[in-house]
Amino acid sequence: MPEAKNLIQRLNDIGIVRHDHNQVIYKYMPIETALLMLQNRTLMFQRPDNFNDPFELHLSLMDFEFEADQAVKIYERYFNNGTAVSDPLRVELEKHGRDIISNSVKETFEKYRGNIGITCFSKNPSNALMWSHYASSHKGVCIGFIIQGWDNVKSTFSVNYAQSITPIKFFDENEKDLIFWYWTFTKSHVWSYEEEVRSVNMFSNGIQPFEDIIIQEIYYGVGMSVEDIRAIEGLLPGSIIKKAKMEINAGTFDLVQTNFP
Repeated sequence: MPEAKNLIQRLNDIGIVRHDHNQVIYKYMPIETALLMLQNRTLMFQRPDNFNDPFELHLSLMDFEFEADQAVKIYERYFNNGTAVSDPLRVELEKHGRDIISNSVKETFEKYRGNIGITCFSKNPSNALMWSHYASSHKGVCIGFIIQGWDNVKSTFSVNYAQSITPIKFFDENEKDLIFWYWTFTKSHVWSYEEEVRSVNMFSNGIQPFEDIIIQEIYYGVGMSVEDIRAIEGLLPGSIIKKAKMEINAGTFDLVQTNFP
């Protein structure tokens, strides 16, 4: 009989891979954001409804349906600490249990969605589309972070990019341990160019402080001004390992890194 897989192995099977905390990951940003981040040594963990993808943590990623004759059993397990329900409630659940339970769970996840905090990174500092979309059309910066020992970050995984929505069954005992991760780390394949790694604070959002040591690298955009580069240089920690300026490779449409200064 094959050995049962642990949670990390099961997540790997569905494309959600735990990030190696010793591996540098990259955040693209405009100059204004970079200056604030470096001045204050903080990063923003956003609510998912502030992102540019309307499907972020969408409830359609979960299937809350179940057979009507399972309503009482499910209610007792999930809402009543395993205790038997009263006779009047049993009658109500037998009549309307599917709607009562499904709606209650959906409301809980909607509230939870408003409390969770996410900050996003990429595996690639040389992605021309990322520079265009998130770093002021190549006038901003890309900063490389390493999150080893960063106590504020509880969960950091690569995003799973899916061709279509295949909901995971909320009330399936075989899938219940995957629910949160699938919901939080699954996106449409149209975003796959981002090569995203996301860090999640499960119960809070907003500004989070960080230590200088997590900043490892910095890349200046092709169109970044000398003045803006000087402003950033004055705020960088002494522990930074790599600096580079992005330049155009006119023969391939690629961006290339040149040592800086």
